[in-house]
Amino acid sequence: MTTAKQIGAIYGLGTKCGLYEKGNPRDNLHNFVWQLTQKLRISELTTDEAVRVIRHLKDYHRTMTTDPNEPVPPDGAGGLTTKQQIAKAFGLTYELQGLDTEPSAATAKQRLAGVMHKVLGVTVDLRGDIFKGITFEQGDKIIEQLKRYVRSAKRRRKTKTEGVS
Repeated sequence: MTTAKQIGAIYGLGTKCGLYEKGNPRDNLHNFVWQLTQKLRISELTTDEAVRVIRHLKDYHRTMTTDPNEPVPPDGAGGLTTKQQIAKAFGLTYELQGLDTEPSAATAKQRLAGVMHKVLGVTVDLRGDIFKGITFEQGDKIIEQLKRYVRSAKRRRKTKTEGVS
């Protein structure tokens, strides 16, 4: 179970990030925790889940507190995902759909959300922007995993067509 120190850290970071509203169990902090863990109450988190929530809150706080006058590293490194990363991720997802041997009922957005869940351990809300709160580094991880999936699908397709000849 989560320690009192971890609970305090989560609420403290949530307050710093502007996510916590005292007395509101459906505030943005609890939504943030739910996206990562599927737990409605912070006190129900396991120690490992609390560590993951704290790490993500620290990353989120870091992106919020960067100095706007400070030069931005190239390609938005250190911040949130760029439009180019999002376009690349969707492009790879569509490419992967084109390589499917059997059609899937899942949309590109649903598939991408599945990759995000597998790679980052984050559950996203499909009704909105699935990249909301995803950092530049996390975007890179998603893209690299999608590239691996595409390479694997191409190899499978090549092996299948060579076996038919």
